[in-house]
Amino acid sequence: MTADTATVGPGWRRACRARVLSVLVALAATAVVVPIATDRAVAQTTSLRLVSQKLVIAPAEELDATLAVNGPIPPGAEVTVTVSSRLRSPVDGLHSLLDEGGSKGGTVDFLVMDVASVQGPGGRLNLKIPTVRRSRDDTKDALRFSAAGLYPVTFELRTAEDDSIASLLTFVDRSADVATPPLAVSLVTAVNSPPAGQPDGTVHVDEAARSNLEQLVAALEHNPKAPTTVSLPPELLDRLGASPTAADQDLIRRLAAALAGREVLSRPYVAMDPSSAAGSSLSDDYTRMLAQGEDTLRRLLPGPVPDRSLYLADRALDEAGAQLLRNLGTLNVVLGPTSLEDQRAKPATTQAGSTRAPTTQTVQMKAADGSSLTASVLDPAVLRRITSKEDPVLAAYHLVAQLVAIQSENGDAPGRGIVVQPPTSSTLSTVFLGTLEDQLARIPQLRPVALGTLFQLTAPMRASDGLTPARIPLAASAEPAGDNLSGQVTERRVRVQQVASMLPGKDPLSSEMRQLLDLSLADDNTAPQRAAYLSTVDSRLGAVTGSIVSTNRRRFTITSKHSTIPITVRTTWNEPLKVKLRLSSPKLNFPTGDQIITVDKSSPPFRVPVEARTNGTFKVTAALLTPQGDALLGPPDAITVRSTALSGLGLLVTIGAALVLVAWWLQNLRSRRRQKLEAAAAERHPTAPINRDTLPTS
Repeated sequence: MTADTATVGPGWRRACRARVLSVLVALAATAVVVPIATDRAVAQTTSLRLVSQKLVIAPAEELDATLAVNGPIPPGAEVTVTVSSRLRSPVDGLHSLLDEGGSKGGTVDFLVMDVASVQGPGGRLNLKIPTVRRSRDDTKDALRFSAAGLYPVTFELRTAEDDSIASLLTFVDRSADVATPPLAVSLVTAVNSPPAGQPDGTVHVDEAARSNLEQLVAALEHNPKAPTTVSLPPELLDRLGASPTAADQDLIRRLAAALAGREVLSRPYVAMDPSSAAGSSLSDDYTRMLAQGEDTLRRLLPGPVPDRSLYLADRALDEAGAQLLRNLGTLNVVLGPTSLEDQRAKPATTQAGSTRAPTTQTVQMKAADGSSLTASVLDPAVLRRITSKEDPVLAAYHLVAQLVAIQSENGDAPGRGIVVQPPTSSTLSTVFLGTLEDQLARIPQLRPVALGTLFQLTAPMRASDGLTPARIPLAASAEPAGDNLSGQVTERRVRVQQVASMLPGKDPLSSEMRQLLDLSLADDNTAPQRAAYLSTVDSRLGAVTGSIVSTNRRRFTITSKHSTIPITVRTTWNEPLKVKLRLSSPKLNFPTGDQIITVDKSSPPFRVPVEARTNGTFKVTAALLTPQGDALLGPPDAITVRSTALSGLGLLVTIGAALVLVAWWLQNLRSRRRQKLEAAAAERHPTAPINRDTLPTS
């Protein structure tokens, strides 16, 4: 029905009659006022909700829509369907209508129907409306969509007196006669979670993270063929997998089944930003956490293989972070919701100038060594549709309309793709995700693909020469964190290794401390939370080292050259501990060197072999150390030792040896003097030969 003929329709005639009657009897019949007030009350308590809709229709194809009415419907109510002017610029038009409250423009066509004629079981309104493309084919029961394009369509519930009760705005795209290349769309869903492991060893699963995971699983189960790419927090899954709760075990089982055949991205065991890690000397920790995260995902989700070639950047990347990712095998990056604002201020560069990075083509980013990463930038308008406060079904349809609008711009260009990723800070909705998956699969202008496939299908943006890929600059390098997290964690790791050498081989303390240090690396820790992890490590390691008690005697006497010193060391720890005992003295030798001893609460004295080098009274230093790393377990003890090892027979032997030495020296001296005297006498003898060299010359 056209706008001209609709003015004489039954709904409008009834409205006019109601207005005339209200004027004629307003002063005498208050009964007329009461129903109007009642209808206004109904309007405040009744809402209209979209259940389903055919968003894209071919020329002359029927428009299907199902609406749910929440609240009372007054007798004689009507449903109106209004088609507004086609959006000349679909992307700008959607922004104006949905984000700025702009006008819908002129009315192209509208239709009025009695609620009773379209109401089905459960009170839902089932609308099946014929459409036409030419005015001559229009009828009172049809809607006209003359040209291909995106049209605003308003569904409204009105009273018999023509008062509005509820309405909603949606969109219908009338497709063109000639098909255009579809827009590749990758739905990527990520779940974030703070560490579930707490400093005191308990496990506390963040309820928002658990809810998001449950919503995601339900959406994946709803449409098992949708090529949704997912990114999951390994530490959260690890805790749920180890939980004794049946609900947690069932959630992990359902997740593993729902991910069969889907793309799962690699992630560090706890959330770590590569740029921050590289700038804080934590690259090795990032690498180790990434491997641990992948191992966890493989163990709990045996179907998919974690893919580290794809990365979702929640924050801006700098050159060091990009280099770290590139070294670990990352090839393609999605600039996420947080990093988007930073990157939007840095347009992609071309040879002749610069232009903003498009959201349907890829751009290049260069790492520190000159290697390249391919990036896809999230579309701000798509993000606004995702975070809309609308009913989740209507929000999903608005998002799909946004994607159709994006596809319609340069619709003939091949090789275009776009990433749809709900921000990790938002709450996931099964209804929203399920509706979106369904619509992506049904609309011919859109082609749902996995994220890896999208990068393969999407063409790069070219520079002005038409050949060189456009490049987007990286953010400035991140400043190292002022708390020197790397130094704090490294120092404690050394201490954990030292204390571990004291413990029995199967003691879990060292592994628990290493895990707490790993959890302290999580980016989503607050400063007090990180300090709590580190403080717990300090106190628990200190409890082990502080349990060693030395009860040494302070004075000893040894009476032989080879003897032993009794050293008593005990521990208040519940299990035996190993310690290294080191004695040192300038007057004693210790033939066995450092001794590693095992002590418990009632250890007997440990006798250390010694060898006296002289008599006298002197100091011996006794130090207790960790078996590995030689870390002191307390201040060294000073022991006084009195040696009488060389008295009696030993002394006589020593004196005798000295006398023999003196006698030998005297004998040797006398022999040398005798030889000199004999040589002198032989030279003075008359028969001695004359040395002519000494005679004077004439």
